[in-house]
Parts: sequence; structure tokens; C-alpha cells
Amino acid sequence: MATFVCELNARHFRGVRQQLSIFDGRREIDCDKYKARFDEEAKVVTTNRQACEFFTELAIEPLPNGSTLLIVSIHLDSQS
Repeated sequence: MATFVCELNARHFRGVRQQLSIFDGRREIDCDKYKARFDEEAKVVTTNRQACEFFTELAIEPLPNGSTLLIVSIHLDSQS
């Protein structure tokens, strides 16, 4: 999944989801939403309609020693 996340770009962006509950509902964070197809054999994001389409929500967490990318959710897109 790391390859999938690293290959996401602006054309996969689907908007912002504000105040998404994370960590068992103990905290809320703003997330960016992305959707893309991923060829698991070739390990690339693709436009191939036969590939699985994943939906993910990502957030940047500012930390004292630098920022960290949080994968808040990732799953097969139910709309596919």
C-alpha cells in the first residue's frame, strides 16, 4: 500500500473531509480524500478498469520533529 500512497497525485484528489474521527473517536483531524485504481501485480497506479479501485483518506500530522503522513482509512471503493 505504500507504493499506492506514494503514487497518488492531484488528479486522484477527491476533496477534503473535515474533522474525521480517528483513534477510536478520541480525536478529529482534517483529511484529503483520494481515489485511484492500483495494479497489484505491476505495483502501479493505473487507469486500467480491471484493476482494484481504492479510496483513501490521508492527513498530515505536524509533530515537533517533523510532519508525518497518516493513512486515516484505505479500502476498496464501494462505488466501483
